[in-house]
Amino acid sequence: MPEAFIDIVRRLLPLPTAPYHEHHVIEEVRRFASQRSLSVEADEFGNLSLSVGAPTSGLCLTAHLDHPALGIARRESTRDILFEKLGGVPTNLIRDARVLLYDTVPG
Repeated sequence: MPEAFIDIVRRLLPLPTAPYHEHHVIEEVRRFASQRSLSVEADEFGNLSLSVGAPTSGLCLTAHLDHPALGIARRESTRDILFEKLGGVPTNLIRDARVLLYDTVPG
């Protein structure tokens, strides 16, 4: 696998991708492009496109910017946290599930 692809993956995959919080990924894509003098275009739906080299060859990465997640609605006590569902995650799949909490954005 090309090292350039691995670099992109290492930068993007650790970022939170909860619905309504896509800005983390968008900012990293824009930062990546800026560091390489690449242009970024956004369509009316917020999809980003980066162009490198000739239009007939190159690498194309595509991904959905958000994934179902839980957000902290409020802290009930020092031990209990009330979460809100973000996106279309069925309740039966997350009841009593273990979760990872992010208090900062990786990187």
